[in-house]
Order: sequence, then structure tokens, then C-alpha cells
Amino acid sequence: MEIKLLAAPLNMPEATSYIEKELEKIDPLYIMVDLNRLLEDGFSDKQIREFITAISKGSLNSLHIMQPKDNEYHHNNKWLESLYKAWNKKERVHWYKPSKMAEEALEE
Repeated sequence: MEIKLLAAPLNMPEATSYIEKELEKIDPLYIMVDLNRLLEDGFSDKQIREFITAISKGSLNSLHIMQPKDNEYHHNNKWLESLYKAWNKKERVHWYKPSKMAEEALEE
């Protein structure tokens, strides 16, 4: 079974819920781990990075990240940069745009 790791800038707590809803539309059968929640629950940055590195070894697993701003990836956000570097590979990283999340919120 595929493991999907979800992350967002720390000042956008609603973003991981948005990503989760988007993923459920495509494929409801996966294990989801909210990396922001792990941090809130007291796991250290180091523990989370080690976990990401271990999960990245699975060929089906993926990392799903909300951009801080549209077309701005991890370069200006230390939290996202640490997660992206821990992933250890460029494949199976999916980026989400905050403007898309805002558009869908207006539609509801």
C-alpha cells in the first residue's frame, strides 16, 4: 500500500486537509501521514526527517507539499526545505498551489 506524506508551510494548517481531500478524489486507498501534525505532536525535526528518508525508499510512496505561494517551492521556507531534502530523490514529489485551495474554498 502506498504511503503519502503531506506537508504545508507551518502558517497554513488548513493546507494538509485540502491536500488530503484532493488525494481522496483520486485514490482513497492509501496511508496518509500529516508531517505538520507530527511536529505539533512533539516529534523533533530530526525524527521527522529520518522518517521521511525511510519512507522515500519505497517505490510507491510520495511526498505532497503545499507551496508557500504559487510557484514558490521550498527555497524560502526552512520547514519545507528540510522535508524536501530528507526525501532524497526528485521523483514522486507533488506540489500544490495555495491559489487552487482558495478557489475551491470559494466554490464551496
